[in-house]
Parts: sequence; structure tokens; C-alpha cells
Amino acid sequence: MNNYLKEIWKLAEELVADHYKRNGHTILERNFTIRGGELDIVAENTDELIFVEVKAVHHTDDLHNYITPTKLSALKKTIEYYLRRHPTRKPIRLDIAFVKWNIIFDIYRNVTNN
Repeated sequence: MNNYLKEIWKLAEELVADHYKRNGHTILERNFTIRGGELDIVAENTDELIFVEVKAVHHTDDLHNYITPTKLSALKKTIEYYLRRHPTRKPIRLDIAFVKWNIIFDIYRNVTNN
């Protein structure tokens, strides 16, 4: 990945992390990585633990196509690993945040593969 794309990705993550903070969440982790997976943001509020995948996108048609079954599987594996290391009684949620031109275009909340 070239430096320009890294910078866009980093700015998108910052924007999304700030959004969650403004909405009462505490950011617990950024870029939690294991072999085969990464969680961009791990946040919590008083009610739940939220894992957030950030996608910097160029096109906004068919946003669901940005999350492939393979990517979703890797996210779930990484979440399971995280939860083994950091057990919680809180309900968990997986959100996908889409950023285009430094604007949060949409957030898919509580994503599953159903």
C-alpha cells in the first residue's frame, strides 16, 4: 500500500474513532491484529462492546460488496480471539463504517453473515 492510501485509511479511522467517542464510547483498542485478521477499532459504552471495521471507499453503490464472506470470517475469528483475551459480559456488536472523502457515508450496525 502506498503512502497516500495509508494516509487516507488512517484519516478514515480517526474520523470513525472520533464519531464513536462523540457518541459516548470509549476506544479500547486501535488496529488489534492477529495472524489473519485485524480489528480497526474496539469501543465500548455502558451497554455493549463494539468492534468496528473501517472502509475508505471510492464508490457508494452496493456498499455491502465491500465486505466479502472471507473478510467477515476473518473479522469474526479476530473478535473471538479478542474475547478470549478480554472476556466481557456485555453484548457485542460488529459495525462496518464506510468513509468517502473524509465523511462517514454510512455505518452498518450489528453486521452478521445472515
